[in-house]
Amino acid sequence: MEVKGRKKDSIEQFIESPQILVDNGLSQLRYMILIEGLSVPEGYEQCPYRAYVWSILCKVPVYPAHKYEKVVSNIQRKLTPEVYQKIKNDTFRTLMNDRTFHARVSEDCLMRILAAIATSIPENKVGYVQGLNVLLAPIAYTCYKSEPQAFAILHHLITKQIPLYITPNLDGVHTALSLVDIVLKIIDPVLSEFLDSKFLKAEIYAFPSVLTLCASYQKPFHSFEITTTNERIEELPWLG
Repeated sequence: MEVKGRKKDSIEQFIESPQILVDNGLSQLRYMILIEGLSVPEGYEQCPYRAYVWSILCKVPVYPAHKYEKVVSNIQRKLTPEVYQKIKNDTFRTLMNDRTFHARVSEDCLMRILAAIATSIPENKVGYVQGLNVLLAPIAYTCYKSEPQAFAILHHLITKQIPLYITPNLDGVHTALSLVDIVLKIIDPVLSEFLDSKFLKAEIYAFPSVLTLCASYQKPFHSFEITTTNERIEELPWLG
């Protein structure tokens, strides 16, 4: 339940304030999140500004509904039956036992966003790979009031931030798994040595988590809850 007239915390005040030096502002925002976390105000069940933080950190401005409608209108013409079936096979089982998730995000919504992603990627690249449905799940849930924004965040993520994640051989995922082994050896050499002695590489134990950026981690999905509207996002000076 949303409480009117609540006092905004320091992070929410910060993201609503103009930032002259955006890169410095992003560094400060990351630090504040690391130290303070995204808090839950009194009277709220969850943090009310998570989607805005995600949009800012990804540098994704508000995505106009009319542009998204145009992308969706081209799905039937561009989407091949093979890709449609791949998406359909994944969406129906996305967090299938999580009632909280499905109360807000329908399978049709997941289908539209993933089909829009698949048909908006350049023809010389793969538009859909297994695992994108789970990667989309927390984004769609967080942006449940703004499907276009969920599309924009996921599109930016896989085309700008982790483009190698959607190659046929999942090159980005395997590279990230190698990085897990390297980092673990640095921060916890004892555990790393133990896992090596059992021939347990990240490829074996960390593949689902790395593939989905930990979206496959089983925890109550309402912990990602957020209320998002295009109108509110447009008010943020960082994304104007």
